Amino acid sequence: MLTSYSEVTQMTTLAFGESLAILGMLGILAVCAAVIGYAVYHWARYKKLGPCLITCAALATLPPSALVTMRLIQGNIEYNPWIESTDQLFGVYSNGDRILKLHCDGTYSSSGIKEITSGKWSHYDWNLTLTNTQLETPRIITRNGVLCVAPFYDGPDGPDGILLIKQDASDGDKTGE
Repeated sequence: MLTSYSEVTQMTTLAFGESLAILGMLGILAVCAAVIGYAVYHWARYKKLGPCLITCAALATLPPSALVTMRLIQGNIEYNPWIESTDQLFGVYSNGDRILKLHCDGTYSSSGIKEITSGKWSHYDWNLTLTNTQLETPRIITRNGVLCVAPFYDGPDGPDGILLIKQDASDGDKTGE
């Protein structure tokens, strides 16, 4: 539960760069919609389109198509998820033969990940701290609403690396025992 105005603003405030990126994408989509709209209007009114207008209309469909494709491939990733309680984090996270278990007693164990063996874990917001590792910034994220751990997260401009996806209680031990 939110307790203060600052928590609400922290959750809803976008960074200036993110705002500019969103405005830029909206501007590009507006130009694409205008070109396609003009082509449809021209075709409806004159029942023909010249080769230049056909090319412009075809090219105007590329940015929206790329955005939709990127969204479908990447999924809905939230890099700063709201974590109500540490109890949400206990359990088994895996990706193929890579497994990370966050136990309820504050310890963790793993297999299949060379850089991570076992030790103690803690979190602050979405940042995960694993002792006995050389990892700099493991991070808790959500992908399509499912908790994941990105052990090799390299900041907002770097690659996420592998995602260890939290398993259901039927697939693993929810308490991490």
